[in-house]
Amino acid sequence: MVELSPVSSRERLAAVDVIRGWALLGVLIANLHEDLGGLDYRQPPGDGALYDAAASRFIEVAIRARSITLLTFVFGLGFAIQLMRAESRGEDGAGLFLRRLAVLFAIGACHLLLLWWGDVASTYAVLGVALLAFRRVSDRGLLVWAVALVFVPRIVIAVPAIAGAVHAALPHPANRAAFDAEFHAAVLGHDYPARVIAHLRKVLYTIVPGAPWYLPWLLGRFLLGYYAGRRRLFERDGAAHLGLFRRLLVWGLVCAAIGTPVIVLARTGALAGSAISLPVQLGLIVLGELAWLGLAAVYAAAIVLLLQRPGPRRWLLVLAPVGQMPLTTYLGQSLVATFLFYGWGLGLSGQLGSAACLAIAVAIYAVQVAGCRLWLARFRFGPVEWLWRTLVYGRAQPMRRAAIAR
Repeated sequence: MVELSPVSSRERLAAVDVIRGWALLGVLIANLHEDLGGLDYRQPPGDGALYDAAASRFIEVAIRARSITLLTFVFGLGFAIQLMRAESRGEDGAGLFLRRLAVLFAIGACHLLLLWWGDVASTYAVLGVALLAFRRVSDRGLLVWAVALVFVPRIVIAVPAIAGAVHAALPHPANRAAFDAEFHAAVLGHDYPARVIAHLRKVLYTIVPGAPWYLPWLLGRFLLGYYAGRRRLFERDGAAHLGLFRRLLVWGLVCAAIGTPVIVLARTGALAGSAISLPVQLGLIVLGELAWLGLAAVYAAAIVLLLQRPGPRRWLLVLAPVGQMPLTTYLGQSLVATFLFYGWGLGLSGQLGSAACLAIAVAIYAVQVAGCRLWLARFRFGPVEWLWRTLVYGRAQPMRRAAIAR
């Protein structure tokens, strides 16, 4: 019988770790700006209005949705890599993956209840099970499914009659403004049970209504990563596929250039109203989605291409330790952010502008980069990754690097 074990450090792909590390910076910026920082509860800015407007626009154009696209892409890529490595060692790849998802769900559920309602780990764990249904689908079929899942549900749900029916069928607060005010009061308060209930209600009224398009949207991105993993595009940091990554860089820039103005106009409300016909609205959705995918492709391709050059590679590899400790990094971000913005800490939610939230996110991430580097100099895994692997494999994993050398 083959003994199950985690991958060794020699099996890691630097490009994937760097992409994951870069994505985690974007996720932190977006979360602090849009939710944890209390975007909906901020007072009208004063002297810093210009800085805040510039920061908000930068986050909207360069960060929002692109980072979650990269993170979900890497999740699907990791699925492919785990299956191939497990099966090459004679292990049950599907069984191992399901155990990993079960533990990930438990960690994510604790995160949601104890710290922050916007947890993605539990969502990824539940939706990740669906990836097993695509194990026998051809590479071309994976791309077809990915495109269909990314675009079709968003287009369908944008049809007013369908949107109205879905809205009526799914839970939503009777008064959104009153609900938002109650939620903000709960997170700024010191009543822990009330905060837990507020988190659960926020999930019910925010995540559940968006599930008909959001879950397929995520799964489509998982499948793009699964495709890349099966094609081994990132082995040797993508050195065998540089032509493909150059084309991705160019076409990603084209898509971003075409679709980004749509995103900006939509965010400012310029595209709202009945004057725009339904076909035009649906076309704008497609363009916006292409911009998100395009810029995410630009980031991934640029990282791969720069890693081929010694100078840029040295600088980019600074991000790799963060990508090797994604769960520890992600949960650590929530811990620090809720301390800053929730009532159990400093209670700054709604008081800081976009520029301040952006600066805080970058500062938190810089500390995490240094901390992860120091930690991995002595240990094999981040503390949460160690717990995850220990529970998955049913035995305590050797933590210190010296323990492996002996």
